[in-house]
Amino acid sequence: QIKYREENGAIVVEKVTLSEQYHGKKIALPETIDGNLLSIIDTGAFSESAQLGIKFDVVLPVNVYKIASGAFEDSLVSYVTAPGVQTIEANAFKNCISLVHVETRYLKSLDATAFDGCDKLQGIPAILEWFDYSTEANGIVIEGFSENYPGYDKVAIPAWFDSTLVIKIAD
Repeated sequence: QIKYREENGAIVVEKVTLSEQYHGKKIALPETIDGNLLSIIDTGAFSESAQLGIKFDVVLPVNVYKIASGAFEDSLVSYVTAPGVQTIEANAFKNCISLVHVETRYLKSLDATAFDGCDKLQGIPAILEWFDYSTEANGIVIEGFSENYPGYDKVAIPAWFDSTLVIKIAD
């Protein structure tokens, strides 16, 4: 069940209520509700899932451009496909202890605290047009990123990149 509000012809998802039947499943949100495009995943939208112990994957439609502060905070999401997301705000995935991977293509703004407490995170959005980077013989080095994500020495490459490309985090 999705609780939402309409703002200027766009849908803002306020709350997604998951029941036990969704545990371990991939959830795909619809592109439209009542003829309006889903655009924003709002603060606390998936917070109830942790209280119910529901672990899940989520696929956001390409028209969702923002994941708001705390949208998935404390949830048990493990894999997020967010192809159109341009902004991930502060604490959007804070303490998502099951989160392993986030895939996005058009990220322009990533808050430094977006993934705090995500200890299992292996793949993080790395969009070369947004980060300072340099090319080396063995891949691409992203400058200064590890300051906000200590302990990460590699970034998983989204599927739309050449799979042979390696990205390393600079110290």
